[in-house]
Parts: sequence; structure tokens; C-alpha cells
Amino acid sequence: DKPAEVFYIGADVAEGIRGGDFSVAQVLNGSREQVAVWRGHIYPDAFADVLFHLGSLYNDATIAVELNNHGILTANRLAKDLGYPEVWLDRVYDKITDRETIRLGFTQTVQTRPLIINKLRADVRDGTITIRDRETLNEMQHFVVTEAGRMEAQDGSHDDHVMSLAIANHINEGEWTPITNKDSYYAEVD
Repeated sequence: DKPAEVFYIGADVAEGIRGGDFSVAQVLNGSREQVAVWRGHIYPDAFADVLFHLGSLYNDATIAVELNNHGILTANRLAKDLGYPEVWLDRVYDKITDRETIRLGFTQTVQTRPLIINKLRADVRDGTITIRDRETLNEMQHFVVTEAGRMEAQDGSHDDHVMSLAIANHINEGEWTPITNKDSYYAEVD
């Protein structure tokens, strides 16, 4: 509805096998309101097409594809083959080479997973994120911290909605508010 409105999409990619995990895309606006959710059993390369159209529908939303496992194919196809303009770039520091590299998508590691989950938990607790999807809320109720300290879905449950929402929330940079052009901004010219 608003041409200047910004959107952020977090994508959790699955293998695309019926009965397995779902590929899920969560769309948040700049106010951290959940405005859309897409989920399905789809091959990783075909999921790139879904993300391309979903992102285009939402003002060329910034899309962060989780890179673990099948997500590498999805992110590469989205950016390189389809030429999507706003694919999230992750900055990764390599301690061995003492260099920072840039990768397409979001790299989930033992460091980044707790970071994005704890940020999501804080935003839910503080009421700074609005979640409207029943399946997302259901998954959140079955997402636990195990005795070993891992953050994951309980046995028999999925975490695809939670992870894609956590990624979208993590990359969300807020709203862009255009300024009103005023005559006082310009100097008088003789």
C-alpha cells in the first residue's frame, strides 16, 4: 500500500521432501509486524523462485536465506540466476586468515543461533514484534532450551517458522521515513 514501506524476509530452507521439514519464509515490515508467511515442501532451487516473487511483491524486500545445508543453492539461485536485488549479505570474520569475507544469506552457527533466538525472545517479551500466524505461535510454544543448552524444537515438533522469523527479525533495520521537503531547506539565490 505504501510505496516507501520496507520489508524483511527470513527464509529457512528444507530439502523439499513430503513429511520432512518445511521451507518457510516470514515477512516483517519495518515496524516488526508479521505481514505474511509462506510454507511448503518445495525443492531448494524452486524455493528461490518463490522468494523472488514474494520479495518483489513486498517492495523488493531484503531477503536473508539461511545458508546451512540446502540454503546455499537457494541463495545463489536467488541472487545470481534470478538477479534478485536485495539479498542479505553476511559478514563473516575468519580468525585464521584474519580477514572478513562477505557471503550471500545468513550463516547460522553456534554463535549466531542463540543471538537471533534471544533477540526474538526479547522482542516478543517486550512487545516490539507482532506475530499473527497461528503455526508460528504453535512452534514457538514447542521451542525449548534443552538440558545441554541447545535451542531447538521439542521432539516431534518443527522449528522452521521460528528460525525464519528469528532471521527476519535479526535483519530488520526498521522503517524508512521520508522527510518532508520544506522551502526552509533551500538557500535564497539572487
